[in-house]
Amino acid sequence: MSSAPAIPKIHPVFSTQPQKLSTLEENDPEIEYKDGAFSIDAAISQQSPQQQQQQLSSNKPSSGQAPRQQPPPQGWTVRALYDFEGQSEFQELSFAAGDELTVVKVGLAEGWSLAEKNGVRGLVPEAYITYVHDFSISPDGYGGHFQQPSTASAYSSYSTATVTASTNPRNSVFGKRQLNRFSWFVTTGAEEFLLTGGNAPNSKKQGQSDTSTQVGSVQDLYEKSPPSSGGSLKYPPQPHGVGSSVRSHSGERIVEESDEEDEVTESDKHYILSGPSWQEKAPLFSVRVHDPETKRKMVGMQEYTIFQVTSTFTQGVSVTVERRYSQFEWLYERLLSKFGALVLPPLPEKQYAGRFSEEFIERRRRALERFLNRLVRHPVLRYSDLLTHFLSCSDDGDWKRAEKKFDNDRITGTAFFQHVYHPEFNVNEDGDIDLAERFNAHCKGSERLMPFLMDATMAYKEGVSDSQFRYKRLGLALLNLVSTSKDGPENQTLNDDLAWCWREKCPDCLRLSKAMQTTAETMQLMADVHQSHITEGCQPWQDIIKENSTPSSTFAPLIDMHQGTHKKLVEVVEKEQTMEEIDSETVKSRCDTVFNISLAEMNRVHDERVQDFQKGTKDFLDSQIAYHEKMLAHLKQARAAFDEPHYQNLSNTPRFRSKYEKDLEDQRYQSQKPSRPVSAASVASVSNMVGGVVDGVGFMNGLLKNKTRTSAGRSIMNFW
Repeated sequence: MSSAPAIPKIHPVFSTQPQKLSTLEENDPEIEYKDGAFSIDAAISQQSPQQQQQQLSSNKPSSGQAPRQQPPPQGWTVRALYDFEGQSEFQELSFAAGDELTVVKVGLAEGWSLAEKNGVRGLVPEAYITYVHDFSISPDGYGGHFQQPSTASAYSSYSTATVTASTNPRNSVFGKRQLNRFSWFVTTGAEEFLLTGGNAPNSKKQGQSDTSTQVGSVQDLYEKSPPSSGGSLKYPPQPHGVGSSVRSHSGERIVEESDEEDEVTESDKHYILSGPSWQEKAPLFSVRVHDPETKRKMVGMQEYTIFQVTSTFTQGVSVTVERRYSQFEWLYERLLSKFGALVLPPLPEKQYAGRFSEEFIERRRRALERFLNRLVRHPVLRYSDLLTHFLSCSDDGDWKRAEKKFDNDRITGTAFFQHVYHPEFNVNEDGDIDLAERFNAHCKGSERLMPFLMDATMAYKEGVSDSQFRYKRLGLALLNLVSTSKDGPENQTLNDDLAWCWREKCPDCLRLSKAMQTTAETMQLMADVHQSHITEGCQPWQDIIKENSTPSSTFAPLIDMHQGTHKKLVEVVEKEQTMEEIDSETVKSRCDTVFNISLAEMNRVHDERVQDFQKGTKDFLDSQIAYHEKMLAHLKQARAAFDEPHYQNLSNTPRFRSKYEKDLEDQRYQSQKPSRPVSAASVASVSNMVGGVVDGVGFMNGLLKNKTRTSAGRSIMNFW
């Protein structure tokens, strides 16, 4: 049983500061309370005579009848959630849980409103009441009980339905929250959206108010602001002079002035098609991260790396900006805050040691390029203002101004669900839970098997790298043999023609030396082919395997969000008979929105995985073919040097030194000096020595066995 919330500390009776109260109607006058001189009569007296007469007559009971529960034109019907014993000296209104009240004025002070019960008016704490919706059009078209008729459409926005729970939270699914507050179902904002529609007080940033309003259908949205127009969605006008007063999911009435009217840009509206799949509102483009440069500031005390980021769009248009790693971090954090319900690619991790080495900078460059292209591939992230700003802003002043704008963005977290529009009956009533469970099982099984492929890929890459080293070493060793000896005249291996011979003017050795030099140089070219294969074939393939190596961990938020929503749906179905119809339909419709989002993400993941492995495997095989074809071509070229008549003509021209001779001094390719030859006598002596040691050990072993048979031997062994 839940306890009642705390009474608001700021009471209108004790208010010492002037308070201006926003009224509910355009013609309603402002009510000002000064120096704590608060009274209900004063509040009513400041209204126009027409408004006073309308309110009093609407609540005046007829003869012989109890006072009616009919709200005034500006009032709402509310229901008490908890018992409240008001104090008459403070002009508070007493009521019991379940009582229906009529709100006369909202926001007399922080957490207090003016309400009426059975003709008696008084102050009530707003945390103790919840709003009731009857969804019927009042005869005069006024008041908060107006529900705009829905328009028949293939689309609906469940996230903007103006409905709320009117039952006691202790007996409603609206009052039940998941115990694990760190689960993805909670942190993505899905739970808050299901329970409150995204308009709970704790779902807003400080200083922000709820702005959700009733929206009819996506067809109407397209008519008012087509996706291709880049326009914005304004809240629909309320009929019959209701003014700018709207009602949120939680039932809270919000007064919006014309100059403070919220505007939702086209980039904040997301559409799901049948499938379900995300609608792509922007064409795909590519991003390249290149030309990293390490810079210094503060007299060289601080170093950082700048990356050039070039986006290439259709028709060859390209935009290049400079970005630091910290700006990549900023982008990732903002995207995570705004699109927590989507699966974002991981940002390359920080590194503090060795972060300015060429190897690390190149590795980070590749990772950042993959990160940006993953973002661009997402149909929703591609047209987001955040990504557009990151890829195009080149002015520091504009960047700082935009940072403040995005830091104060209100369409984040739970609000993301409110601006997703999808067809009705786009998923099964159970949210295709079987499909989600198969997706989960597939991810777990794949994550168990992926390490084998990852290890094999790394082993293959290391094998190609070892082969590169061996080809280079073999070529240099062969080149060293037919090059000038530097061991002095007594060890001279070349004649004056640079032929590998002790004879002067030897055409046979000159031909042989030149052909062997060609073979040695071919080995170096083949080593270069290995390096190209590692860079263009092995590394991209390994990157694809690595990015897809942990599907279960990567997509855990998606699975948890879907399963948590299904669990809430099951609770609604089980308690549907005890809930009001509007409550159950509210949760069901919101569940349907979350199901559409999670299933659209699963389908996107499926399509991208197919594309990744299809393209990655094809590119790897193409690289393999090119690798072996180049190797074969080089081998044939080296072999042709020994074929006639080319071989015979090699002696007609002098021999020139190879450009690879500079690598002969590289210690990595130097062989160890051969050890002194071991004679047969030395081998025999070593064998005898080892045999003697073995015989001695055998003798001691037999001696100990014999000794243990005696009491003295047993005592020695016991001592040991």
